[in-house]
Amino acid sequence: FQDVNGTTPATEHGDPVGLVLDRSNSNHLRQPTNSLRPTLDFALGNGRGSEQVVNGDFATGDLTGFINPNGNWGVVNGAASTTVMTSDAGDRLVSDGITVAPGFYECKITIFGSTQGGVGFRVGDATGQARVGDGVYTEVLEVTTAGPIEIRRRASDFTGSLDNVSVREVLRDGPR
Repeated sequence: FQDVNGTTPATEHGDPVGLVLDRSNSNHLRQPTNSLRPTLDFALGNGRGSEQVVNGDFATGDLTGFINPNGNWGVVNGAASTTVMTSDAGDRLVSDGITVAPGFYECKITIFGSTQGGVGFRVGDATGQARVGDGVYTEVLEVTTAGPIEIRRRASDFTGSLDNVSVREVLRDGPR
């Protein structure tokens, strides 16, 4: 419970915990001081929710599923490619009509043929690491405010190709 009287259940990740009931022998745990209460922590599980990105493998041969504000992206040999992704705020790929809710998301991307700069995810209000150089990159981001999925220029202007773009919610196992 969030309070020591047991009136407000602690049900969400991050809720304060003021009372834990011990059903085996009544050795209940109480924390009457608000500032000292621990928070409910859900373990991130191995399960994954449904794919949030449409056409992340660019199998349609075009940018279906993405908005390309500056028109600097195209599909070449089944991958999204750009010759120069600049610092212009419009120079990014944005999920078309997809908004992710708060939660934890596993973000994956394959970068190849990169000759300069890097890219990174922005999922809702969460910003991923700058990914520089060819490779397969995976990270988990915590989204606290809903928003779109974006691939943004990071670490100077980017030239290269992207494939296998994937964003899936990380399902929780339950409190720990």
